[in-house]
Amino acid sequence: MEKMSNNFFSKYKIQAIDVKSKLLSRSLLWMSLGLMVIIFVAWLSSTFQAFNNFVVTFSIGSRWGLAWLFNLIIIFSLFFCIQNKNINIMIPVILYAIFAIYEGMFITTILSFTGTTNIVKDLLLYMLIPSFVFLVMGIIAYTNLINFSKLIPFTFFGFFAILILSLIMIFTASKTIEMLYIIIASAMFIIWIGVDLQMIARTEDALPNYVDKSTINRISFMFGVKLFIDFVNLLMIVLRIFRNR
Repeated sequence: MEKMSNNFFSKYKIQAIDVKSKLLSRSLLWMSLGLMVIIFVAWLSSTFQAFNNFVVTFSIGSRWGLAWLFNLIIIFSLFFCIQNKNINIMIPVILYAIFAIYEGMFITTILSFTGTTNIVKDLLLYMLIPSFVFLVMGIIAYTNLINFSKLIPFTFFGFFAILILSLIMIFTASKTIEMLYIIIASAMFIIWIGVDLQMIARTEDALPNYVDKSTINRISFMFGVKLFIDFVNLLMIVLRIFRNR
C-alpha cells in the first residue's frame, strides 16, 4: 500500500509529505506562532506607553457580551474557512492573527492591572504552567494511558457549569463561587488539551503515510488553532489564580 501511494504521488507529481510525526510538530508550530503574537503584543505594550494605553482602553471599553460575541464569530469563521477547501488558506491565517492579537490585548490588560513591572517576563513565567500541562497531557495522550474521548461528555456539563458560574459572578464577588469556577474550568480545559492531542495522534495513525501538502497544512492548522485556544483558556485560569493573590 505504501509503495502504491508513493507511485501515485510520483506519477502525478503531487507535492506530498510524510505525515508520521509531522502532524504534531506542525500543529504545535501553528500554536506557537499564535503565542508569539501574544508575547509580541505584550512587548509592544510594555515598550510603548501609547500602545499600552490603547490596549487597556480598548479592552476596558469592550463590553463583556460583545467581547465574547467577537471571539465566537472569529472562532467559527476560522473553522469554517479551514474546512472549506475552496477558501484560500491565507484567509483563516489572517483571521488567526486577528484572533491572537485580540487575545493578546486582553491578556496584556490583565497583567497590567496586576501591577507588574515587566509584563513580558511575567507572561512567560505564567506560560510555564500551561506548557507543563501540555507536556504531561501529550505523554498521556500519545501513550494512550487515558481514552480522553470518553471524558468529552463531562466537558459539556463543565461548559454549562462555568457559564452559569460566570453569570453569578457578575452579580456577586463570592470567593467560593470563583474557586468552584476555577476548579471546573481547569479540569475542563485540561481534558480538552488531552482530547485534542489524542486526536492528533489518532489522525496520524489514520492518514496514509503520504498526504498532499495542502491537506496536511489545513489539518495541522486546524489542530494548531485548537491547541492555541486550549492554551489561552488555561493561561486565563492561571492569570485569574495569581491575580487574586
